[in-house]
Amino acid sequence: MHEADMPIDPLHNRLKRVRDALETLSHEEREHMVRLAERAGMLSEMRDNGALGEERIEDLLARFHPMASARL
Repeated sequence: MHEADMPIDPLHNRLKRVRDALETLSHEEREHMVRLAERAGMLSEMRDNGALGEERIEDLLARFHPMASARL
């Protein structure tokens, strides 16, 4: 289901889980994740799409920080 088609409450809950997981990362872990994403070209793609949407953030968490993504 596309984000625009999702009911607001489930989307809000999903975004909250992503934010909560991101908060578990240390400053160094966040910097490391951003560097890895930049190398892979994902961050610029996400900026170009205008969203840093929760699915893309979840993908980054799953690839670069398995402990945080497990909390989603």
